[in-house]
Amino acid sequence: MAGPSYLVNILDSNHVSAPKGSVPSTTLALTYLDLPWFPSAPMQSLFFYEFPHPISHFMQTTLPTLTQSLSLTLQHFFPLAAKLICPPPPLKPFILYSDGDSVPLIVAEFTGADVDHLTANYPRDFKLLHPFVPELPPSTMSSDGILVMPIMAIKVTVFPNTGVCIGMAHNHVAADGSAFMHFMRSWSSWLTTQCKNSSNDSEEVKISTFVVTCSIMWICMIKSQENNIQVSTNGDDDDDDDTFYYLLFAVDCRNRIGFSLPVTYFGNCLAPGIIRAKKSELMGAKGIVTAGKAIAKKVKEMESGALKEAEKGPSNLEEMFRSGHHVGISGSPKFRVYDMDFGWGRPLKIEFIHIDDGGSLSLIESKNESGGMEVSLVLSKNQMDAFTSNLAESLKAF
Repeated sequence: MAGPSYLVNILDSNHVSAPKGSVPSTTLALTYLDLPWFPSAPMQSLFFYEFPHPISHFMQTTLPTLTQSLSLTLQHFFPLAAKLICPPPPLKPFILYSDGDSVPLIVAEFTGADVDHLTANYPRDFKLLHPFVPELPPSTMSSDGILVMPIMAIKVTVFPNTGVCIGMAHNHVAADGSAFMHFMRSWSSWLTTQCKNSSNDSEEVKISTFVVTCSIMWICMIKSQENNIQVSTNGDDDDDDDTFYYLLFAVDCRNRIGFSLPVTYFGNCLAPGIIRAKKSELMGAKGIVTAGKAIAKKVKEMESGALKEAEKGPSNLEEMFRSGHHVGISGSPKFRVYDMDFGWGRPLKIEFIHIDDGGSLSLIESKNESGGMEVSLVLSKNQMDAFTSNLAESLKAF
């Protein structure tokens, strides 16, 4: 049976820069909080919105204001338009912004896709989302061995008379999730309220919600992975009950470092919160309770010891990745991603494409339920079936 027929038409390919002369040439040194993110793949996010207008309306009315607001926003977030410069050792990499540096912006028309299916909350083929993700321009190497890497790219896909998707890709070295969402909120604010300077992350989320959600997701992920191993090995599992399993979540250090950062600080400020527990403890009847206690304890420790965890991060992360038994959590319910209104209303759906390694999941605030969370993950078909079955069983206890 033939698959669905899609038609992609590139409508515009441009580069957007901050207003000429608005930002001086600037060199930004990378900190020890930025450097560990060099091996990371680009961060990729999709923002879906309703847009019941034809292509002509978007090109003539929406695109000019979208581009102008992006230019004005880049004036304040210029590192995202800059270049990542990597000279040969022992020299250290840094971010270099020069007047005129820009971000590639591609506009495409996409027909033949069911937007309702793309933005649904049931399991879907994750590959359907890949066409909406921009590709970062290729890195270049100078004759003297200096590697020059782009930092951000944008792709806006229009579904005629139905919707629009803003696809983002950026290098994690330049900005963590909190910094990047600050940029997105500012961009949408320029477009709708003309430079409303109230991007404040003061909204609080109950820790118990985060702990319970992470506990259930972690246990269900482990069980789905175990099910996949047993299927692939005909029931043979080499891991004993004392094998350690790990959970990783990123902690924003901005309010946890004992001193105030400048309001203009932009970049990474994350520490790895790593929990480990034995397989026997997590797979037992009280596995969710055990996971919850361990996560709650780590969250409390990170309130005052986040920087110490950041310093120990590389060695702790090496141990975790070496184990082969780890689940990573991306995103945060504090990002307020559904507040980003570009004039089309709230997003229909937010997707993070960089979680498709089978060992990660993303958390954001719920679009429709106050205090709730949306959880996204990418698994093989067999693992997803096992995960949904385990999740349904786990929820019966609540």
